[in-house]
Amino acid sequence: MIRPLLALVLASGFASSASAAPRDWVAANREAILGEYLPLLAIPNVASNRADIRRNAEHIMAMMRRRGLAPRLLEEGDAPPLIYGEWPVPGARRTLVLYAHYDGQPVTPADWTITPPFEPRLVGEGDAARIYARSASDDKAGVMAILAAVDALRAEGRAPSFNLKIVLEGEEEAGSPHLAALLRRHRALLRSDGWIIIDGPPTSRARPSSPSACGATSMSSSASTGPSGRCTAAITAIGRPIRR
Repeated sequence: MIRPLLALVLASGFASSASAAPRDWVAANREAILGEYLPLLAIPNVASNRADIRRNAEHIMAMMRRRGLAPRLLEEGDAPPLIYGEWPVPGARRTLVLYAHYDGQPVTPADWTITPPFEPRLVGEGDAARIYARSASDDKAGVMAILAAVDALRAEGRAPSFNLKIVLEGEEEAGSPHLAALLRRHRALLRSDGWIIIDGPPTSRARPSSPSACGATSMSSSASTGPSGRCTAAITAIGRPIRR
């Protein structure tokens, strides 16, 4: 899951194509990625458990801090915080926000027959390998893909072609009841040319779907229907229209 998401993030305008394909970079750095990703998956992240959500936020803040992304928490009362980070790029004329969420759905431990939900387990080898854990795909994979893309660029001495802002939400699976208020409160900080949402359901053929980008000053949602079923994605944006 990390590899296709990493490819999508890098293709979203981070820079011209890297000298090595995302597949090659992930393969070369697999152990380091897993060594950082599995401990993140081991932290319970049901949105209603505020203490666990805070542990996740602090853990991700430390991951971002190691990458020089200047993380901070954006808070609204006792709601799960947004995690904010940034990578300003001198001379960049655009600013984009990458969004993912770090909370997960409630779990029924009895339904987990391969491994308990917060004891991540890697099963299989090579391209057939799968990580079993709550939020291993939706959506801590999005969090890890964003941070791995930062690593991939910095390993080559490159920078995005735009100012990068990162927003990670802690209650998406609960319906994002505080997101609108947080966006309004931090409107100036989050101003951008558009948002890219690193989240969403898999396609019917288990292929990665392209993240959505939008530039606006309001909240909107979109839905698409294919031959095998209906796929919906909610998008929140704030900022100026994207120049295409």
